Formats: sequence, structure tokens, C-alpha cells
Amino acid sequence: MRRYCNNRLIFFSIILVIFFASSCTRNKKLKEGVIEYSISYPCLEKSDNSLMFFLPKKMVMTFKNNCFKNKFIFSNQNSKLEAISNCNEKKLTLAFGYGKNMKYTNVDSNNVEILLNDLPRYSKVNNKLDSVKVLNKSALKFEISSTNNDSIFNIVTTQDIDIKNINWCTPFNEIDDVMLEYNLIQYGIEMKFKAINISETKVSDDFLKIDADYEFSEVNKYLKEVKSILSIFSCK
Repeated sequence: MRRYCNNRLIFFSIILVIFFASSCTRNKKLKEGVIEYSISYPCLEKSDNSLMFFLPKKMVMTFKNNCFKNKFIFSNQNSKLEAISNCNEKKLTLAFGYGKNMKYTNVDSNNVEILLNDLPRYSKVNNKLDSVKVLNKSALKFEISSTNNDSIFNIVTTQDIDIKNINWCTPFNEIDDVMLEYNLIQYGIEMKFKAINISETKVSDDFLKIDADYEFSEVNKYLKEVKSILSIFSCK
């Protein structure tokens, strides 16, 4: 009888260990890695605009220590576009390059409105949330609206990726979680981002550095040049 009780105690102990181990695995947030997004252009695709060839079709987000770097992938290797955010200190570096013309600027919490004032703001339409699974991550799907043009679209976010204040410098600053699927209209271009791969991988400590060939440009001058370049792709 005593042996039976001991065996039963061991059995339940094993079950408890397995339960807590699996719970820890489920609740573990990804703190370091890479998210790959596909990029499409709904407005330009409707008009079959041939200029789409020059636009990036993919974005790679590398993240670590509550910081991230978004790198846009172009077919033309001479084109570069990057956004680097230190979410702890609320500091942002924006950089673009085309051939030898390579510029960067810095934005922080004191002047971020200069960047955001030219972009639509987005907010939740209502409190309706749908639980979904995206790339093995728990996610929420809900409707969001643009304050500028009244467009409504679905957005998908996840809490399984640990980047606090990730949207402090974006038009989605009312959203606390990492976005896996969303639309963005900037300077007349409609872009749709969709996560296609999430990988937990070691990220180097210097991943936030930018190419030494970039030249600094004051934020207003930088944005003026970016708008001028992107205006040729506008659907308006």
C-alpha cells in the first residue's frame, strides 16, 4: 500500500512538473529575433502601376533589448531605407539612400510630432477583438480607422513579442503590441505589411549601427526630400 502511494505521488509530481514547464513555455515572450514582413501596395496594384518595381517588397525587423531596426529590401541594391528605434529612450534614426545620395536624421520624443503631423493617425473602431493564431503566435485581430480619410481596415497584433513602447514614433501609438498585419498610408502611398516569418535568433550587440556613408540631415530637410522622392508613387 505504501509503495502504491509513493508511486502515485511520483506520478502526480511528474504531471505537475510537465504542466508548469509547458505553462512557462506558453507564456515566454520573444525578446530577441527577427520578423520578416511582405509589403504590398493595394492602390498601386489596382492601377497596375509599373513604378512598383522600384518600391520595397519586404521589410526585415531585427529586435533586441527593447530596440528594433526595420530594414526595407529593394530589388535595386542601390536603394536603402531604414528605421532604427531605441524604445527605452524614445530615440529614432531614419535613413534613406539612393546611389551616393545617403541621408539620415534623428527624432526623439521632443520633435516626433514633426514626423507624425504629416501622417494619418489610427485608432480602434470598437472593443471587438478576435483571437487568432499567426505564425504560432497568439494574436488579436480588430478593426482600426484612419482619422484623415475615414478608411477602416483590419490589424493583427501580438503580445508574444516583447518590445515595449514599440509604436511611440508611429501613427499607431495608441497600440501597445507588436503589429503583425497592418496598413499604412504615408505621403500618398498605401502600404500593407504582413508578417511572413518570425524567428528567435541571436542578434549582434551592434545591430543598431548605420552605414558610415550616411550624411546627417536636419529632420525637416530630410522629410522634405523623402516626400519629394515618394511623391512620384502617389495614388492621388
